[in-house]
Amino acid sequence: MGSPAYMSPEQAEGRPADECSDIFPFGAVLYEILAGRRDFSAPSVASTLGAILHKSPEPLNATPALNSIVFKCLSKAPAARYQTATDLIAALTKAPITGSSSVVDRITPHRFRLMIALALLAMLGIVSVASGIYWKRIKSGQIDSIAVLPLDMRSTDPEANYISDGIAESINNSLAQMPDVKVIPYSVAPHYKGKAADIQKTGDALQVRTLLTGRVAQHGDNLSVGVELDDVRNGKQLWGQQYTGNVGDLLRIENNIAREVSQRLRSQHFTSDQQKLALGSTENPEAYQL
Repeated sequence: MGSPAYMSPEQAEGRPADECSDIFPFGAVLYEILAGRRDFSAPSVASTLGAILHKSPEPLNATPALNSIVFKCLSKAPAARYQTATDLIAALTKAPITGSSSVVDRITPHRFRLMIALALLAMLGIVSVASGIYWKRIKSGQIDSIAVLPLDMRSTDPEANYISDGIAESINNSLAQMPDVKVIPYSVAPHYKGKAADIQKTGDALQVRTLLTGRVAQHGDNLSVGVELDDVRNGKQLWGQQYTGNVGDLLRIENNIAREVSQRLRSQHFTSDQQKLALGSTENPEAYQL
């Protein structure tokens, strides 16, 4: 989530962040350039975040104009900061950087402006790297949207549909626990039950990148569950698997499918995410069937 000492107050509180949240860490870097120390320096992460939220740094021994710029960048409220980097650059360009007994007087104006330019370039570099990672994720198949369609039930027992519906809905609920993954509510799925899905048209209609489809075959207590994950964009199958067992193995099969699908959607998950995927309404197969 970022380096604690350079986080904006809204990031520290887990609130939504925007462009103004990038102005705050730039102000922190500028403060450090001028003062030779961090603005919010504390022995622990918790105390550092507390200082960012509730304290103001000590005034700088710099010109009033520079003081004003730095502390405007470090405003607690995003609306009180510079709203764009362009506004910030304009203020820095106009500000007199000498005229006090500060550290700035020991740096030539050219050198100081070079330091500011390098700091801005560093910020742009961070944005470029972040953008590169994002596009690399897109190109590498790390997909963040999915719809689970009803599984086709093949059984001579007309009342066995609860099995296929239960598997699909449970997988859908498990995947919905993953952060930052768009999962279409399963209440939409019955519209596609019993229909041969056109992968691309269905994906476009639901506005997702991937579809999970499959079939369930039951012979007595024996079950066979086949599923496949398809990329809507190019019609390519990303993954497929066949699971066999009996009715008592439903929970295990559901968890295995949810875990495999999540690994195809994202390259890695934190342990907590994997634990969320395994959560169900019960661990008792008989209770599940009832």
